[in-house]
Amino acid sequence: MSLTYKVEPQKSWLLAVFEGFYDSSLAEEFTDQVLEVCKKHKPAKLLIDMRGVEGEMSKWSRYGLTVTAAKKYFLGILLGKVRKCRFAIVGNIPLIDPDKFEEVVATDRGFDLKIFTNIKHAYVWLGVEPV
Repeated sequence: MSLTYKVEPQKSWLLAVFEGFYDSSLAEEFTDQVLEVCKKHKPAKLLIDMRGVEGEMSKWSRYGLTVTAAKKYFLGILLGKVRKCRFAIVGNIPLIDPDKFEEVVATDRGFDLKIFTNIKHAYVWLGVEPV
């Protein structure tokens, strides 16, 4: 089963809502979907809502997914296909690591990304009005 998503443009930011079941075999698909959203809409702020996604990941899978996403994102910037963006990801435990390992890996690579389990906190961090 793959992930489905819909994009909901807001006044000054973009919301991407994902649903389905995630497992580590979907890492490429997921990162490609997010990059496609960035290419098409060129958001400065993107909220990725994963609350409708079930599944979990090992620490190694989290690391691989985050490194892959960072490489694709920064290559997209270098090629002029995406703009720099602030990312907030909101989801539920166990898909979201309560220790926010992905956030640490991402920020170590210069990725402006934060992980949340509370969507209100994600809105505040992004500096956007709630939907």
